Amino acid sequence: MTTQQSLPLDAPLDARGVRTSCLLVTQWFPPEQAHTAERIVHSLQDAGLDVGVLTGVPHYPVGRPVAGYRAGRSVREVRNGIPVLRTPEYPNHSASVLRRMSNYLSWAVSSAVLGQRVLRDADVALVYSSPATAALPALIGRLLHGTPYVLLIQDLWPDSVFATGYGTPLIARAKSLLDLMCRTFYRHAAHICVISPGMVDVLVARGVPRDKLTLVYNWRVDRRDDVPPPSDARIGTVRLLYAGNHGPAQGLEHLVRAAAACPSIDLTLMGDGTEKPRLLELAQELGARNVHFHDRVDPSRFESLQREFDVQIASLGAHPLFAHTMPNKVQGILASGMPFLAIAEGDVAQAAERSGGGWTAHPGDVDSIRRALERVGATSRQELRRMGTRAREYYDAHMSRSRNVTLLRGVLLAAASSRAGARR
Repeated sequence: MTTQQSLPLDAPLDARGVRTSCLLVTQWFPPEQAHTAERIVHSLQDAGLDVGVLTGVPHYPVGRPVAGYRAGRSVREVRNGIPVLRTPEYPNHSASVLRRMSNYLSWAVSSAVLGQRVLRDADVALVYSSPATAALPALIGRLLHGTPYVLLIQDLWPDSVFATGYGTPLIARAKSLLDLMCRTFYRHAAHICVISPGMVDVLVARGVPRDKLTLVYNWRVDRRDDVPPPSDARIGTVRLLYAGNHGPAQGLEHLVRAAAACPSIDLTLMGDGTEKPRLLELAQELGARNVHFHDRVDPSRFESLQREFDVQIASLGAHPLFAHTMPNKVQGILASGMPFLAIAEGDVAQAAERSGGGWTAHPGDVDSIRRALERVGATSRQELRRMGTRAREYYDAHMSRSRNVTLLRGVLLAAASSRAGARR
């Protein structure tokens, strides 16, 4: 297993003799379940930047403010050494399209109005683009103060609005407006970072210059105590684990049906979601004794729980958008040193194939998934171990914290230097 290089600990001083300052603009930040945003902040800080956060009142995922916060009140705080400005928003995380869009727009507007002082003072802003409306305050800051901003696109809009079930007639009529909004954000951004190779191709097709795009994978916290690959000494049925959301986007019904027809493997689905009750009923109807369900567990416990399984699963539905995405789950599996089955098209399937650490199956195709499960079940323990090693090596080479923080840092410093040059 390769070792990680340490991150650079300094950044160029600006004209004021201080380190480059970066403001992360994100609607979600802890104490909400926003681990990726938090990793970005601390990694950039470790890489030598002074980092602050412009965010909303914490309410995700329950849809009401966390104790100690009020939805209509701004607050400044310091969280783990990071200065944070929270601006008001309409808290909501329901299935209502209008309420969700009201949540997105309310924070975009409040942060655009109340966040301009911190945007003006920053050398560069980094927009965590999910939702896409989070770029509005950075765009206003660019137009008013000349503060450059970099987009870090987590999901493509307006595509993801429709892929996740919000394609109502009302939203459909707003599609052209959403598309215009995104193109405006793209045009004024100093640079655009995306988290999957397929996103590069999509944005180039939409007119974004290729040299304005950089692939920066989301990363995990690199550790030396990662989960080891399966032991050669283990015997018996190969145990597979799917851990994550049980929703329409994951297409888990097809996985359950395929597993029920493949007694050579043992499958556990861990987590929760709107589809879980139906999946439980389906497994019972099929008499699938080799399919088990487990409640969601705390991340710290999950790391040790992985050791009870041989192979992990990444599953997405058959929607075309999912071919151009890279769920954080994939990096977690590869980093753990475990082989994985990718029930997906596009970028996720390519990660399994190119790493040499996995198998692939077509989403929505029960026969394809069953054949893949049979191949997994027939794989020797020695080969599972080798595949796990190759998976970790692929993560280290392409998706590690060291590599991707260095890329992101370089993009941010280049954007900040353009503003420094303008000032001079």
